[in-house]
Amino acid sequence: MGALMRVGNILRSAALLLVGLTLSGCIHFTHESAEGKPVSDIATINQINPALTIVRVDGEGTWFWLSRQSQYFIGPGIHRIEVRRELSQQSYTGTVERTVELAAGRTYGLDGKIGYGRWDFEVRDIETGQRVDKPVPETAAK
Repeated sequence: MGALMRVGNILRSAALLLVGLTLSGCIHFTHESAEGKPVSDIATINQINPALTIVRVDGEGTWFWLSRQSQYFIGPGIHRIEVRRELSQQSYTGTVERTVELAAGRTYGLDGKIGYGRWDFEVRDIETGQRVDKPVPETAAK
């Protein structure tokens, strides 16, 4: 009986933690390439269009299903990102893949264009306006 109560307490605590994270609103995602590094040694991608979400960086999921992320901290270099667009609270598009070349200490914006039933996204350096995303070569696509 005591073990059953402990399991119940653990499950209740985990549920409260998940609810708290979900209700906390926007959070950030830190890719493994940025873990433990100072801000000057990583790149930041800010979500400009709230309908767009980065769901994977180099194949690693971003926990997008847990809470909406508004910032992504990623180490410098070339990375592969997958982005999806929210159509409604329960409906999403498929993902679009791109490679991005990010520099340490720079901030980028994730924005999108929607028209004629199609959508696309771009990642630009906030300071220079230079676009840093490129299509994934066909040979590298899934």
